Amino acid sequence: MINIYVVSMSRERKILFILLTLTFTLPLLMFNGSIDDFAPKHIIIINDLSENSFLSTEHYNIQVPGYYILGAILKQVVNLSTKSLLFYPIQLIPYVIVFFTLIYKLSNNYIFSALITFIEFISGATGTTKIFLWVHGIGSILFYISIILLLNAMKENQSKKPEVILLLIISGSSLVFISYNLFAMLLIFLISVFVIFTIFNTFKFNLYINNPSAVKSISKFLQNICLILIAVELGLSDFFYRSMVPTLKQSQYFELSGIEKLLVYYFNRSSETALGDFILSFPHILSIISGIKYTILLCSIFIFFSAIRNKIIERKPINQFDLVTGAFVLMTGIYGFVRLYIGGVIVTLLYIPGILCTAWLYRFSRTYRSWTLFVLILLLILVPVYEFNLYSNKLTNIDKNNFGSINDSSSWYFRHTTDSIAVSDELTKNLFLLYFYENTHNFNNPDVYNSIQSLFPKDVLFLAQRSTPTITSEKYYIINYKLNANSLQNWIVIKSWNYSRIQLEENHLINNIYETNSISIFN
Repeated sequence: MINIYVVSMSRERKILFILLTLTFTLPLLMFNGSIDDFAPKHIIIINDLSENSFLSTEHYNIQVPGYYILGAILKQVVNLSTKSLLFYPIQLIPYVIVFFTLIYKLSNNYIFSALITFIEFISGATGTTKIFLWVHGIGSILFYISIILLLNAMKENQSKKPEVILLLIISGSSLVFISYNLFAMLLIFLISVFVIFTIFNTFKFNLYINNPSAVKSISKFLQNICLILIAVELGLSDFFYRSMVPTLKQSQYFELSGIEKLLVYYFNRSSETALGDFILSFPHILSIISGIKYTILLCSIFIFFSAIRNKIIERKPINQFDLVTGAFVLMTGIYGFVRLYIGGVIVTLLYIPGILCTAWLYRFSRTYRSWTLFVLILLLILVPVYEFNLYSNKLTNIDKNNFGSINDSSSWYFRHTTDSIAVSDELTKNLFLLYFYENTHNFNNPDVYNSIQSLFPKDVLFLAQRSTPTITSEKYYIINYKLNANSLQNWIVIKSWNYSRIQLEENHLINNIYETNSISIFN
């Protein structure tokens, strides 16, 4: 057996300390000044709640009230400013601890877990998802906590313990009001665990529990948890009715499908839509790295299922780690199908299931222990190279000054326009609104919040003189030349406006009424 981590306890602690120190510090340097396009939008609502102690559904589409309450509490208790909520590493420490704990639960090795955690936290396009305060970041923490609690609850004598049940209900129910994405994943995951456990029990597979009463207790526990979470979602939250159902209905009208986006972003295939060459695509080196990375992780998933198949054939006991890992892969497939249907790019969803399967193989498969070493080394090479190329090719939006230059443009716009509609990319739009509210503290005017909207593809085509609008309207176009990528409606990402700057300036149907080095406003 190959065991690459046979080291003394003192040396293991030193290596662990170094890896965790790098995990806590290196991401702060890598992702300083990079935020998700939607992050400022949520901070506006947090500021409103913090100042007025209530939120009006007439002003905002409130999808994650729990997140806003958490943000308002942090702002009040710690006395954080608006920018602090956007750029302080608020969730880094809990995220690292929870993710590390989950990987350790599966791998049972500290160094392996620390390496995987390090890789996880130096990957990504922005710091928002894992470092700064973020809807789905807090959601991911609760999601992983729920999985850890489930692994504990599925032990033979744990499923009846009230504290375990209560904690799982609290973490799962909290997700309903904090992250719709992670709640959907958790619910599908729990149902998958319940279905797999029931099938294995019904067809008399060799489970890790021989006590019939314990099997029945775990089955009932899983069923009750699923029913409670469904009841909370449908009874106490209106996200399913107000957001999810309408999105599913509108998906057929989206300009680009999830598969088309994948082909354009990663394979540089020209889109057959009118946007065509406007859509951002990655250099070949990034496509190759992504292809290698997701191929090896997909191989880990296939090897995992092959190992489970062998366990079943050999009548070896199926344990809770087998069930949870398999259910996670199944959940990813179901959730990925839904995301693909509404226009999402789902290839990145393979990452966590592949990591979990690799961790499982390290612990439970002597045959494939060397494979896990290969995966680990390859990821340690590929991820930094990918991040370097992502940055050097200017495919991410990073501002070391935390986008402070937009403040002056925002102030000018709101001073010189009244009762007007403007459109811009998602990040610039949200920063304009954030700075307006931060400077004026005027949260009582809902019209301002909706006065700047996200660009539609038809707006891009009109600005670049690729089409003529059928209906003329008094509209302002806020163009941010400093951004390397611009997000439009329906998760479409286009190139920097610098590629179309000449066409914009020569468009006789619009007038340039304001200009700085980075921002132009047309009317």
